Amino acid sequence: MTYYTRLSNVELLKIIEEKEKYQPEAIALVNEILAQRNFTDEDESQARSEINFLLNKKKEQREKIDNRKHRINEFIDEHFGLRERTPEKLLNLFCVAIFFYSLIVGFFSIKDLAGYFNSKIVGYIVGSLVYILQLLIIFLLYKRSNWGWVCYTGLYVFLAVSAIVSFISYFYYKSEFPFIRGNPYPSLLSFVWCIGIVLFLNNRKIIAQFSIQDRSRTTTIVVSILLSVFFIFFLSVLL
Repeated sequence: MTYYTRLSNVELLKIIEEKEKYQPEAIALVNEILAQRNFTDEDESQARSEINFLLNKKKEQREKIDNRKHRINEFIDEHFGLRERTPEKLLNLFCVAIFFYSLIVGFFSIKDLAGYFNSKIVGYIVGSLVYILQLLIIFLLYKRSNWGWVCYTGLYVFLAVSAIVSFISYFYYKSEFPFIRGNPYPSLLSFVWCIGIVLFLNNRKIIAQFSIQDRSRTTTIVVSILLSVFFIFFLSVLL
């Protein structure tokens, strides 16, 4: 009661104009207060004017939001929509998926990589640079840069070789150390996953989006395998 009596005539009239927003008891109370006051046509006109202004403002805001949603939906449908499963959209979806995956596991990857260095600061700097480089490669892949394809294919060839070597090494060293613990099958799963990505990137319809010749594609895979074997051998000698 006290709240409504403190309101001006215009504010009370605005409540009447928007009565669907209030309880019937509140509307009855406002009518009672207005009956005890003297309000002019100007007050009533001002109340309606302010309400119309607010309604128009809300309408404009809704239209802006709807336009943004429409543009976003058009962009998603054009680049990622699956109603027409074009190779271009599949590659775009792949890039988005690996981008978000990299964002999720990025912190843990940096932390694991930093553990190989004596200085945590240096380790985190190197890990962060590697993480940023990976995101850059994904961006280049999305932009259909040949370097993006070469780097990402080479990376997953390297990871596939590392995974299968890790899987084989488990059984080799287990015969020498019967009490060795661990599970080799995550390495096997990682190998299958990496091979799947390499095969996807080497699909004819996917690779046709890049200006890469068959010879360059073969060279990329062969060089990646050789570098992987060399790096693994070099690391095993150091350890």
